[in-house]
Amino acid sequence: MACCRNFSPLLLVLATFPAGAQTVQATPGSISATPATTVINQPPGAVVRQGGIEDKFAISDTAAISRDFETFVNDAVSRRGTVAAPVALQAAPVGNVAWWTSDVVDVGNNGRALRLNDVIDRAARSSFQLGVFGALPAIRDTGVDEARGRYTAEGFAEVRHSDNEDRTTALSQTAGDPRLKEIENSVEAGLRARLRTGTQVTLAQRFSNLATNNIIYNPTTQSRSRTTLSIVQPLLREAGEDYNTAIERIAGLEADSARLEFRRQAESHLLQLIRGYWTLYLARANYAQEKRAAGNVEDLATRLERRSGLDAQPLQLSRARAVAAERSAGLVRAANAVRNAEARLQALVNDQELVGALVPADLPAPQFMRVDMQSLTTTALAQRPEVRTAFLGYRSALLREGMAKSERMPQLDLVLEGSSRGGHNNGNIFPSLQDAWYERPSYTVGARFAVPLGKDERRARYDRRRIETMQQALQARSTIDTVMMELEVSANEFVTANNELVRRGEALKLATADQATITTRWQTGLGGSGGGTDGVLYLDQLLGAQDRVTASELDYAEAQATAMVAAANLSRARGTLLTDLGYDIARADGEGTLLPTYRLVAAAPAAAR
Repeated sequence: MACCRNFSPLLLVLATFPAGAQTVQATPGSISATPATTVINQPPGAVVRQGGIEDKFAISDTAAISRDFETFVNDAVSRRGTVAAPVALQAAPVGNVAWWTSDVVDVGNNGRALRLNDVIDRAARSSFQLGVFGALPAIRDTGVDEARGRYTAEGFAEVRHSDNEDRTTALSQTAGDPRLKEIENSVEAGLRARLRTGTQVTLAQRFSNLATNNIIYNPTTQSRSRTTLSIVQPLLREAGEDYNTAIERIAGLEADSARLEFRRQAESHLLQLIRGYWTLYLARANYAQEKRAAGNVEDLATRLERRSGLDAQPLQLSRARAVAAERSAGLVRAANAVRNAEARLQALVNDQELVGALVPADLPAPQFMRVDMQSLTTTALAQRPEVRTAFLGYRSALLREGMAKSERMPQLDLVLEGSSRGGHNNGNIFPSLQDAWYERPSYTVGARFAVPLGKDERRARYDRRRIETMQQALQARSTIDTVMMELEVSANEFVTANNELVRRGEALKLATADQATITTRWQTGLGGSGGGTDGVLYLDQLLGAQDRVTASELDYAEAQATAMVAAANLSRARGTLLTDLGYDIARADGEGTLLPTYRLVAAAPAAAR
């Protein structure tokens, strides 16, 4: 395959394709077309890596190899298909059976109405968890600055004073003085820098002043000057611009991965917010349903109590009272569920202004639409942060392997040094500097060579990097398989949730109609002659019908919330949740004592969303 021309047999371990997959022709890191003999329709781990990126691989090939790898994986995914097609979407429900919506959005005396967009806006500004997530890419950005800082020129200076006095070994050296005395003051300053080719350049200027009683110095007080230019250029190990800029490129890739990770974590947090919002809707809907059900049973019990001296039997009254007590207990639990849902939502938002009862102002509006799995797959491969992070991780692994390959080579450095020296017969240093340029400069040319005589740590590091590259390739395929699985499950759940909503609506309509019929029959049987026995039977049927209606109402409200969460989860599964909500990530540089971080920002005004 043409897409495989630049990467090694390690990619062939990205197996588990459908039966009948063809043999991939690949070469160990070269651009030529030497066939490989490994078949890719084997399980992961069954293929032994035949050498990874071999000696023909260069760091400059990383971008091309990564692109071919991405094309290879994307083609494999497109051939993979889906395990199961989403079930067909049924017709949308007719009419509105959710009578409790007015109770859900009722703010009461101290309630606070919140739209979903408002909740997300507040979380984007105040959420502690999003603040934690946003610090990671800011930390990784400092790695880029750190890598670039390696090439920043550095100024240096050294000042030294020495006063030496030793017993002379020959009085002739000191004109009869038994002590040899030397006082020297020196100062050296200069610049040194590392270039992106690996070259180390040092430019230094040294001045010194010497006073001694040693007669070999004439006069005994002298000044000296030395200007030095030193260049060390690696020729094998750690040589070249590709190697020396690889660290900076790796830091950039890690920063990109951190931003993608922030996007993934932010989408997961927003999905929790959305789930918490609709959980609050469900809790308030359940409370309204339980309250109405408890009221209905209480009305029955009150009516029976009033007719206890006429045609109501004690059994009917006791049974109605028992059911009323049970409904009251359920109402207590439903009220607590509302408080718990409010607490969870407040904990996710972390906005101190959210006090009192929280009331969802948005009502469920399910999206009844067809699901195109091919379009979803294409979007997920392009947008899911996990997929893009896996590809970036593979590219970083290639760069690290290329660096390790360079580091395991023998050391061969070219050393060049030129200097100009001057002096003067008194302590004035400036004439010595002028004197330094009257004569021909001195120079030194040399080379440094070193080679390990066995398998050293550099070779072991290179082997480790090769294994890590293979691991990243496997990790990329595993990540994509997981993403595709999540996408299929989310798509199926989205369609199923909407289908269930339709069916739950139909069930609620039928249960309500059944309750109305049984209510009429109970009222007729209770008022008829000899209806006491029938009244007990009809009361049991009526209480059962009310239970079924209450359960159907809860099921329908739960289906509403599930459909809304399923739509958001499908958006997250295809990697577009932030975009669909109208948000993006942006770096916020600190002012004053504040440090930089990353935040969620609105990509468009709230009214436009």
